[in-house]
Amino acid sequence: MRITRLVIIVNLLRRKIYPSIQTIRQKLNDRDIDVADRTIKRDINVLKDWLQISVKYDRNRKGYYIDEEETLHLDQTHRDLEELDSGRRSFSPPDTYNYNHVHTIEVNKLYNKGFDHIEPILDAIRAKKMLRITYTRQDWDLRSELLVTPLDYQIMGADHGE
Repeated sequence: MRITRLVIIVNLLRRKIYPSIQTIRQKLNDRDIDVADRTIKRDINVLKDWLQISVKYDRNRKGYYIDEEETLHLDQTHRDLEELDSGRRSFSPPDTYNYNHVHTIEVNKLYNKGFDHIEPILDAIRAKKMLRITYTRQDWDLRSELLVTPLDYQIMGADHGE
């Protein structure tokens, strides 16, 4: 659901209409996505911090916008978000995956949030790399590991609405 929200927010901000938090919330509500203002602020921080999109607030217009001059990769990031949201990303057949190169993500329930791993996942998709996800529960000292192809984690994400 967060990726859908991010796509909607980026679309609004790119239109140069300087939406406020309340306007963004209303547009999300129009799409049957009910979130608090605080969630929208967190999503804007994700755009800034994790996706390096230069989101700024214009005090005169009382709304947010994307400074496209400071965001060189905006078009590619926007396409990546839309493809993840829609599940349209195309993959090569599994026999073309690079099984010799495995990307590893360490997930710790106490410290990591799911979105913390978006960049490594996108990198693995682009490079057609296998992805090793290692999940550790610190309180029980349990560890489990999963090895998946890019197609597997696209399908897993689609099955879970992300």
